[in-house]
Amino acid sequence: MDNAQMIIPGLREDDGTPFSQERVKQVAKLMEERRKERMNKLTRNLEVCDLLDLRNPQSVAEYAPQIMKFLTQEELNHMYPQDFMINN
Repeated sequence: MDNAQMIIPGLREDDGTPFSQERVKQVAKLMEERRKERMNKLTRNLEVCDLLDLRNPQSVAEYAPQIMKFLTQEELNHMYPQDFMINN
């Protein structure tokens, strides 16, 4: 049995037939294309410093634009009035 005909245990098509090695390669290629597309969309909105942290899951760099937008809005909501320190 060659590699194209090799059966992968546990993986099945909708009709119940097992996935072949070729089908697994097709799915892997599709998933890689989707991953690249997602990364392209994601990296358009990130700063250079966030791009460097993108591979670190603890840095949550993909959320940096949303976090900054939220913090900017919160800062505006909680600012002191301009005349706060003026002696009357």
